[in-house]
Amino acid sequence: MNLNQMFKNCEIIYVLAAVTTKNKNLIDKKLLDKMRPNSLFILMSSGSCKF
Repeated sequence: MNLNQMFKNCEIIYVLAAVTTKNKNLIDKKLLDKMRPNSLFILMSSGSCKF
């Protein structure tokens, strides 16, 4: 499953990864907007985010 499919289909998304040069800016507002109403996005990593 790719990120687009995951954000469209999953009710709960947990992010536990630390920010690296490979994953920085991987999740953005465009991707978050694909989530279904009442879905949960839980960010548990320690890093900066710009949403």
